[in-house]
Amino acid sequence: MSLFIALVVTLVPLNERVSLTGVSKVNLDLSIGISTLVIKPSSGESIEVSGEYDPEYIKKIAINPEYHDNGVLDLEMKVEPIKSFKNIARKSRGKITVSLPVQPSYEIDMGIGVGEADVDLGGLPITELEINCGVGELVVNFSNPNPEAGGRFKLRTGVGETTLKKLGNGNFKVVDIQTGISDHTIDLSGSWDYDGKIEIEGAMTNIEFSAPSSLGIRVNHRGFLNAKDIPFKKVDDYYQTDNYEEASKRLKIEFQGFMSNVEFNFSD
Repeated sequence: MSLFIALVVTLVPLNERVSLTGVSKVNLDLSIGISTLVIKPSSGESIEVSGEYDPEYIKKIAINPEYHDNGVLDLEMKVEPIKSFKNIARKSRGKITVSLPVQPSYEIDMGIGVGEADVDLGGLPITELEINCGVGELVVNFSNPNPEAGGRFKLRTGVGETTLKKLGNGNFKVVDIQTGISDHTIDLSGSWDYDGKIEIEGAMTNIEFSAPSSLGIRVNHRGFLNAKDIPFKKVDDYYQTDNYEEASKRLKIEFQGFMSNVEFNFSD
């Protein structure tokens, strides 16, 4: 008779705080090798990193704050994975939550290797945002408007599923998306304090847009995109909604590369 013994690995708790006393701007550099990540806004006075992680998958977590006399905080957070083939084939247990106070302003550079990320940046003053996601599921929600309007959002994805919610609340002048073989769901609702622009470069990419009917949209493309996927009238070298010229909020979308499927859905 065979005897199997299951070894239960205890998750390691995580509870760290980074003070924002005297800080007016945070340059936040997140490097998440493998994990389930949650980012959310908070009303606190410190950046809080909490949760628990699996030591079979994660070698260490380093949080390195560097304060400057001009009120700037450079904050690096690195989740270093244990290099193993099982980290690709299996899902890591545990979850890391980063809570960001709605003050001060932020420049955020986030890299996610393998895993899942649920990111809510609603109400945070963000001047620049960059997210790189290798393999996994990514949700980015702008649940409330960004008071630091006019910045740039760069999104790079490899393989997986990406959902952007209330993108108009991000108030970015330019959203720059480069993607591999993946599915994207993009919600274009939100405040759109500026006329926005989305640049999308992809390969074998499926994109589903949802938008309020009041939003004026103009589409241009270079590469392969079936014109039947664009339910707008053709004007010169681009397509646009009937209300584009008189719309109070307007958005330009430029496609480049190979788009497998593009779909637009409108609601009142």
